[in-house]
Amino acid sequence: MSPRALVMLLACAACAACVVCAACATQPAGPARSAAEVEFAETQGGGAISGATSHAAIPYAASSPTQKLDLFVPQNGRKPYPVVVRFHGGAFHTGSARMVELGPAAEAVVAAGYVFAAVNYRLAPEAPFPAAARDAKAAVRFLRANAERWDLDPERFAAWGDSAGGWLAVMLGVTGDQPTAFDDPSLGNAHVSAAVQAVVDWYGPTDFAQMDAQHAAHPPVACPETYERHSGPSTAESTWVCGDRWLDLGDPACVAATRAANLIGYVETARVLPPFMIAHGADDCTVPWSQSVALAEALRKREAEVTYTKVPRARHADPHIEASETPRALELLAKTFPPPG
Repeated sequence: MSPRALVMLLACAACAACVVCAACATQPAGPARSAAEVEFAETQGGGAISGATSHAAIPYAASSPTQKLDLFVPQNGRKPYPVVVRFHGGAFHTGSARMVELGPAAEAVVAAGYVFAAVNYRLAPEAPFPAAARDAKAAVRFLRANAERWDLDPERFAAWGDSAGGWLAVMLGVTGDQPTAFDDPSLGNAHVSAAVQAVVDWYGPTDFAQMDAQHAAHPPVACPETYERHSGPSTAESTWVCGDRWLDLGDPACVAATRAANLIGYVETARVLPPFMIAHGADDCTVPWSQSVALAEALRKREAEVTYTKVPRARHADPHIEASETPRALELLAKTFPPPG
């Protein structure tokens, strides 16, 4: 697909993505697919993404029924395929892989010759922090361990996520070569690497303890008084990381968990850092754009390859970001993953 055709495809699909986001906001936690949808995807070639053969609801671990992924393999492409492992948003409490399968970026990824793996992960309250991170690593290990089964290239894995999924993608990028609390051997394939070779992060949080202060310091013009708070009781990040203690920095257990969830710290200790492509809306009233700036600055201090774009007038989960930034993400992947041979 030519760059011009890709841009036209994404622009035309942006309105559909608006509908998708609105529908996903009311989905319950865990996989949203009905039994009929799963049966259809398993028996019909191509599934939900044009030009792909689908493999639905593949278990990558066995501790929860949520631990499944959907795999879309290009019907035309050069084997072994590079892999995009995609993580949905939803504040670690809602959503499913179906959200990113319906987005216009998924079809563009497959059209560019990549396998698209959409991952469901455990959400709160089923399993609080760090269960989602452990699931993300388990999914990557599973795919790499089964690379021959689907003609995957184990040396060309990219993590791509938005919002909470962006946190997961960044987590994989900054912890790939160092042991952390996010490693759980009991989820399988313990001796297989969970490292990724590229990261695409759209408006993901990075340091939960700083979010409210960053919003207060640089309130978006679109929401000077109505930006979302994150450190009070019952907020999504508080209940995911600290449970009923919320982000109470006077509670030792919560302090430790909040520190463990701060991805900037792992940048400082990583031995290897892959290329990063980061995008954030200038009018994001949910996750402050300063979160992405802090990540980009930390990566640059380590001399990692990173591009950061603040998208003008874009809000959180704005379809314009997917339309405008998917071609840039694919440019990064094409540069990082040249065809083998």
